[in-house]
Amino acid sequence: MKKMLVMLSLALLAACNSNDQSAITDDELIMSIAGADDLRAVDVAELPVVITDFTTEQFFDSFIEEANLAVGRGYELLLGSGDLLYFTTEGRPLFIRRWQELSRLRVWNSPCVRPFAQLGQVVRPAQLPATIGEYVGANYPNYEILRAKLINGEYYVGISRGIVLKFDSAGNFIEEVSPFQETRCACQPVNYDALPAAVVEYLNANFPEADFARACARENRLLVLLTNENGRIILVFGRDGAFLFQRG
Repeated sequence: MKKMLVMLSLALLAACNSNDQSAITDDELIMSIAGADDLRAVDVAELPVVITDFTTEQFFDSFIEEANLAVGRGYELLLGSGDLLYFTTEGRPLFIRRWQELSRLRVWNSPCVRPFAQLGQVVRPAQLPATIGEYVGANYPNYEILRAKLINGEYYVGISRGIVLKFDSAGNFIEEVSPFQETRCACQPVNYDALPAAVVEYLNANFPEADFARACARENRLLVLLTNENGRIILVFGRDGAFLFQRG
């Protein structure tokens, strides 16, 4: 009986270890998630808070366009920039190390997808060059600097109403960054007057007080950015004008 209990304990331990994500590398777990046959879409609102906190701090210049879950393995996120992110079920970000092996995954063969976005160095507003604060104060009065990051010597600065500004290393203004700015495929700008009638009707009915900022068209989607006193509103439509979903 004692021998049987020991064997049963060992079997249970082996089973637990087989599902232990810490026993495999990040690359292997990413392969398992991205190649999963049971990968299914999940509502962004259902993502673990630790994931949304991470994306808010690191990718405030974009947005989560799609979220997928491989049960028991982890999450795959597609950003509006075309970048893919991977996380464990607990929300730990996964980092790619063996690019050559992972490049054969079918999801990465899309011309508009980049496997993993470059992380920035988080910069607290008080640590930014003084010229950035001066520029924001002069050109966006009454707007607050909320967050910032540094990538390749350039500052990305998020301010009120969901606006993101880019500056060089000396704090000189470069441009206002669009959350639809893709890494590989262009999202073609669309003027307000060129929006489908169904989209204009939706905006007027649901966001009459919001300001239209910009819109752009991809192969199968139309993206619209609005702003109000609470921040940005990202609306995604089909090319026929049918509403698909909203992001913040």
